Amino acid sequence: MESSRKPDKSSFLFDLFGFPMLPIQGALRVKKRDSHIEPFSLQKLSTSIKKALRSAGVDERGLDYSLACAVKTYLRECHGLESIIPSQEISTVTIQVLQEMGENKTARVYKEFARQKSLQQRLITTSKITTFSVKKSNEDSSLEYIEFFKQNTDVITEQIHNLLEILNLKKEILEKVVKQVLEVLGQIDCQRPSLNFLGELCATLLRKEGISISNKQSLVSLYTNECFEIIKNVHIEELTPEDTDNILGRKIKEQVSRSFIFSPEVLDAHDKGFIYIHTLDKLDRLWSFDHSAYALWSLGREKISSIRTPGDFWNLLTDTYYERTDFFVKPITWWGFNWAIAPLLKGLEGNDYRDWLFQWVDECEEMSSDEPGMQIVFDWAVPEKWADSYALGNRGKNLRTPYSAYSYTAQEMMTDVMECISKRGKSAPSLSRFFLWRFNLPLQVAPSHSFWHLLTFCVEDNEMPISLYFTPLDFISMNPQIGLGGMTINLARIAYNQPSERPFYTLVFQTLLLAIRACEEGLKFISTYYGDMNGGIWKSVMEQIYKNPSNIPCITAFPINLYLCGLREALQIMSFDKELKNIEVWDKAEVMLKKIKGMLAGCLKEKNLKVNLCLETNINVLRKLAQKDMDELSDLFVMLERDESFRFLPQYSSDIAPLVFYHPDELVPQLKKLFNIAQLLDEPVPAYFSPQRVWDGLILGEVIELFNKTNTNNVPVLLRFIPSE
Repeated sequence: MESSRKPDKSSFLFDLFGFPMLPIQGALRVKKRDSHIEPFSLQKLSTSIKKALRSAGVDERGLDYSLACAVKTYLRECHGLESIIPSQEISTVTIQVLQEMGENKTARVYKEFARQKSLQQRLITTSKITTFSVKKSNEDSSLEYIEFFKQNTDVITEQIHNLLEILNLKKEILEKVVKQVLEVLGQIDCQRPSLNFLGELCATLLRKEGISISNKQSLVSLYTNECFEIIKNVHIEELTPEDTDNILGRKIKEQVSRSFIFSPEVLDAHDKGFIYIHTLDKLDRLWSFDHSAYALWSLGREKISSIRTPGDFWNLLTDTYYERTDFFVKPITWWGFNWAIAPLLKGLEGNDYRDWLFQWVDECEEMSSDEPGMQIVFDWAVPEKWADSYALGNRGKNLRTPYSAYSYTAQEMMTDVMECISKRGKSAPSLSRFFLWRFNLPLQVAPSHSFWHLLTFCVEDNEMPISLYFTPLDFISMNPQIGLGGMTINLARIAYNQPSERPFYTLVFQTLLLAIRACEEGLKFISTYYGDMNGGIWKSVMEQIYKNPSNIPCITAFPINLYLCGLREALQIMSFDKELKNIEVWDKAEVMLKKIKGMLAGCLKEKNLKVNLCLETNINVLRKLAQKDMDELSDLFVMLERDESFRFLPQYSSDIAPLVFYHPDELVPQLKKLFNIAQLLDEPVPAYFSPQRVWDGLILGEVIELFNKTNTNNVPVLLRFIPSE
């Protein structure tokens, strides 16, 4: 029998990350100089203070947020919980708080930032753009800004005349368009617009005058007021032409998606926060690409003759990456890299090998900082099809020996790369994110292997989180893996609307149907776009990947991911009368996932659709969904550092024996719960090892051995090793 008690949803609010309930009352608001009123944003204030701290030479983590909180607390004490405060007063109070905290230099920098911003806004609003007349000022910075502004308006006016010259417009129409364009640029504080942006803006304004510009591509209406709103809501210190193009481009893509792809019911669920459509503003891209390095090596015959060294092969990967990066949203992944170059490594010995390895890791760091996206996977073992293939050596020469003969070299390279990273110290803590070590199940590497000692050295001494992927060999496919995007279902929002179990699962079922409908509508668009004349980008990238057009599978063979988020929050909402312990959360989550997986199987019957069930771990998606639930989410942005749905925390014994660091009676049940949940999902579950004591190589080896013995079904898991607390 269901309880009649229901939580009072008017007095508290849950977020999607397991934080304590927060009151929704007491929302401060800000009155801007143009009389516009908007919610007070702790995020914006914290960012402004952070910039001032950096300019003053202060780089203390978290200080900006603490100071911003102090400002907000002071404002609430002076004005009450639900007040409207002028933006000028917020600047004054911020400077006062900085001075009281002893940050006098930072206060001066912040005051100068505020003065310059106020000056620019006053110049834009008081200047008459048609005559370019501005009041004189005694300040040198003001005169320089006025001169810069005037020069830019002259250049922009000339560019507009050149763009519209071919239309032979009447003089009064041309002047009107120029005036309106300059007004728009003044409003959005864009002083150097690109020609593409100017062309789109002129076309929009001319359409309002009843003048259409012939264009082979379909145009989407984007009105001037929408331009204002889009740019005003983006907090960028100085907008560049690329910024305006990208921001407005995303808006146009979203309009196309809304107009031509998704049904009103799907969009309504998206807007309310029940589901999240990942590709709403990326309709011209595939989702992800996972390719074997060996497949590229063996198929790229025209480039093989130039490959003589491991560095040449690396250039082949990067060139191919740059050719295809515009086609995909998520990182392009090359796996089995160490196996592919193992025969080429035979020619490098001693210092030559060591020097190349360090140089190569340096290049990876530079690439990851400039173009974050390409990921390299090192494999301990590879499928038999690859291992039994003839190895390719210098200039693509067939060595007449299988790759399996080079397995020792390939496996040692995994250890050597780890050693190389460990010797780099803390200079590149983010580099390991772009490398992934993948071990096959059942595990073949010995617990006493030097790899585990190097891993603990990287994690503990250099404080670099390291990810390892454990998966059975038969899970690894030699065919290119392409993802088509996905949907995220917000279980916390569903539970918030229906906190009782029976109506909750009814609403989950309805949301699953909507999410699958969204997948089908997106798939239909991709299929149509791939088949018509404008679908050249799909065809070209497919032919590059598969080489033989007859081998290209149908589009429905590619999976669409269906992500779940808010499991813990949904469970807590439905168990509002008590606080759930971790082990209870795992038990209830397993039951919930089983029911959802069964519902999904029923929804997909007789549908030509491949769907993977996964957990959402994208922090940006989670924030957008959480924003649907929380009025003051911006206050929590700087606190949201956890980007995983499940966090695996091994509990170790207090009394440490020489070789028994963990308590098996506590660790084994948690591992079993992890594997039970992982079996219900199609993508690996991210689990975090966060010990209470310092990592040690022998201890980690024992934990890995226990992990291997407990995982009797060889369930894929992505383990993230992080420094001890």
